Amino acid sequence: MNDIYISGSGTLTQPQLEHYSGSVAAYLTARKVRIAAVIAGKSPLVYAAIRGCIMSGVCYIPVDEALPEQRREVLSEAEVVLYDSGEFHGEPWYTDLREVVRRESPAEAEMPLLCSDRPAYRIYTSGTTGSPKGIEVTLGNVGSFLRWFMTIPAIAEVKPRRVLNQAMFSFDLSVAELYYSLFTGAALTVIERGLWQDFPRLFQRIKDSRAELAVFTPAFAELCLCDSSFSRELLPELRVFFFCGEVLKPEVAAKLFRRFPRVRIVNAYGPTECCCAVTAAEITPDMTEQSLPVGDMSHTAGEVRVENGEIVIYGGSVARYVGAEQGGFRSVNGVRRFHTGDSGYIEGGRLYFAGRLDRQVKIMGYRIEPEDIENNLLKIPGVLQAAVSVSGRGSRSSLSAEVRTDGSVTPENIRRELPRFLPKHMIPGRITVAEVLPMSASGKLKRG
Repeated sequence: MNDIYISGSGTLTQPQLEHYSGSVAAYLTARKVRIAAVIAGKSPLVYAAIRGCIMSGVCYIPVDEALPEQRREVLSEAEVVLYDSGEFHGEPWYTDLREVVRRESPAEAEMPLLCSDRPAYRIYTSGTTGSPKGIEVTLGNVGSFLRWFMTIPAIAEVKPRRVLNQAMFSFDLSVAELYYSLFTGAALTVIERGLWQDFPRLFQRIKDSRAELAVFTPAFAELCLCDSSFSRELLPELRVFFFCGEVLKPEVAAKLFRRFPRVRIVNAYGPTECCCAVTAAEITPDMTEQSLPVGDMSHTAGEVRVENGEIVIYGGSVARYVGAEQGGFRSVNGVRRFHTGDSGYIEGGRLYFAGRLDRQVKIMGYRIEPEDIENNLLKIPGVLQAAVSVSGRGSRSSLSAEVRTDGSVTPENIRRELPRFLPKHMIPGRITVAEVLPMSASGKLKRG
């Protein structure tokens, strides 16, 4: 296979990737750009643009192409916005990648060493205020992750040369396969969001990838397992599943072992604030009768501890928030640490995840603050109060909202308005109107 990047909208060979990313690097360098947003679909030019940003020392912000306009305030932080599809009404800082690669002579810049404090990218997650919260990850943070990732025994022994990607490039899980492919030359096949509900096309893409390593969220694997053809016959060369982003259920792992008899399953843990993942445990068939570990304490990126029941991460993987230091970040005697807000415990040298200490949840791998949804519900004229609840666990988690209104809006009106403010995965499945929302004894809204 000569293609280094394979997507539904085209492919790239290594010379093409170097040419296109060199053109992007030349464009950014000539204009002294420091921060660039990339409308992050999964086209070949987007992949090349990300490489071009890394080459030229530009911090990039991957922005989901499906993100509502009201959530795109992060674009204002960029000096240039790179895209290769869609219409952007002629704003001067929006730049068509197709024009860049057609006009710019490639720069001769090389990929940098992953060991400095220079910002590599910013990823935005759901925040309690109703606005996205930015995490800035440095090249050193990425280097700490990648060196650890490549020495995970299952990865190190297989040395995969063909990798399958599922996560959108605006989601931190994609960092694993993106940087692995960019810095090792492994071929990367991507699965676009539009394939998720089209099993014939999805499985054809999976089959064509001939992947040796698949990087998935557990929920996506569960979706694929709904069809009996998701098995070793579809991916005979698959050697490793790498899971992160949410809880991997024992029954899902057991089913994967039955469908892919000789595959190795790696279950990883880590927040966006610490560059994708910091520890992982290899799962074996005999573990699938109980909760699965998420880490091996003898092999971590940085130092991982459980303090007063909370998972705390120290060292080179710890990133920073955009703007003032906040949240769980601390610096003690020059050592950075992040208090994750995750409950956990260590048993037999392995780390186990035991839920959140706050209201934050993950759905399809996306981190969601219910307060974020509540604050955006209040932006809809006629909504006076809102309380968002979460039911179920893991891939079966669902959101519901109860609102008090002035009588001028219905649940249907609210559902039509919400996509202006929130991405699809944050829209509650059930919205109900109540005359009075229940209150606790302390006068706070009660939530499920």
